Amino acid sequence: MLKLFKETIPAEIEKLEEHHKDKNTELIGKLTHQIKPSFTMVGLPEFTERLQFIEKSIKQGAIFEEIESK
Repeated sequence: MLKLFKETIPAEIEKLEEHHKDKNTELIGKLTHQIKPSFTMVGLPEFTERLQFIEKSIKQGAIFEEIESK
């Protein structure tokens, strides 16, 4: 499990960084939803909570700057 996490998450983080750079909240929301369980399974609740916050904010219509500032 940890090996798979280490092999896949860096590429997903790079995608998040690209979406962040492009201010593409739709793709950020989709990707955070996809990777959130991975952080839960390896015991990183602080990352899971942050991803939940981002995903929830996007679903509620927050604009990019609002999410980024928190």
